[in-house]
Amino acid sequence: MKLKKMTLCAMLFFGVFPATTMAEMPTVKLTGKYRVVQVGESKFKAGLEMLGREQNNYASSLTAYALNQLVEKKGNQESTDLARKYIGLALHLSPKNRDAVVANIQLSKGIFPKKRKKPYNSATLSSLLFARAKHLKDSEGVANVLLARAFMSLSAELNPKNEDAVYEAAMLEQDHGKLDWGVFSGK
Repeated sequence: MKLKKMTLCAMLFFGVFPATTMAEMPTVKLTGKYRVVQVGESKFKAGLEMLGREQNNYASSLTAYALNQLVEKKGNQESTDLARKYIGLALHLSPKNRDAVVANIQLSKGIFPKKRKKPYNSATLSSLLFARAKHLKDSEGVANVLLARAFMSLSAELNPKNEDAVYEAAMLEQDHGKLDWGVFSGK
């Protein structure tokens, strides 16, 4: 056993690896089509009542959730579309967020993500988005209302049993119309 480990380590170190072994290694690819999200100017550049660090934390959490959904659903089109929606919002929240930028580029190249350590489960993330959306919707300014609508919609989507989130999302939609997610992810 020790000899096999040493041989494998030596092969990896010197770059010598039998072709059959490399060919036998399974490669997982996205089955859905992902188009890169282009962010010209953030929708939240001015007037957003949220600190930069908070924006970055939400961007990372949204990206991690999206990537984990991709892994769980084996990169099907539904999970790929969801990832584009979440990563688009994340990039508008924090255009230089490392997690979102790397995920956006890798997914556009068809690279399948690895499972991320979840900072929050869907119910907790839903509750956090709901609380932040409630605060933002009472703030003045277009950016605050837009993010409140997005967060509330995601909150209801993440936890449809949360009646408060479902109700608030419906009221925001009634007052402002259906949210066009293309604003964040492109058409």
